[in-house]
Amino acid sequence: MISYLLDTSCLVAAVCGWHRNHDATRREIERRDAAGEKLVLAAHSMAETYSVLTRLPEPHRLRPDDALALIEANWGRTQLVALAAPDYRDTLRRCRDVGIGGGAVYDALIAECARKARVETLLTWDIEGFERFLEDEPAVQAPEERSK
Repeated sequence: MISYLLDTSCLVAAVCGWHRNHDATRREIERRDAAGEKLVLAAHSMAETYSVLTRLPEPHRLRPDDALALIEANWGRTQLVALAAPDYRDTLRRCRDVGIGGGAVYDALIAECARKARVETLLTWDIEGFERFLEDEPAVQAPEERSK
């Protein structure tokens, strides 16, 4: 079965109707669902999505209970992949070795989850942010982009 992983940029866009990438993200998820592809999520992305939804500028900010309800309604039964402690250490060492710090570390963790889950595609609106972590597999694509 073909599987794919959505990063936080896609998760937020998928549930925020006002987001500029909402429609394209929803269409991509629906297309893949209709094709029988399996969605897998990085556990880290769930927490990051909750964080984003609860700290958006007004009027888009959600209360914590609303943010969690939205996440659970959309992905409550979706398979999560999480990293073990050694995976975190290895990922941080790789970041250090190539001079990556700051928020890009979170992209590295999500990329490692995509590798661990052996998905075919990681969908993101931040292509460049992930291409530096994923050389060949999985493919890194924006929603509605068929191939690189």
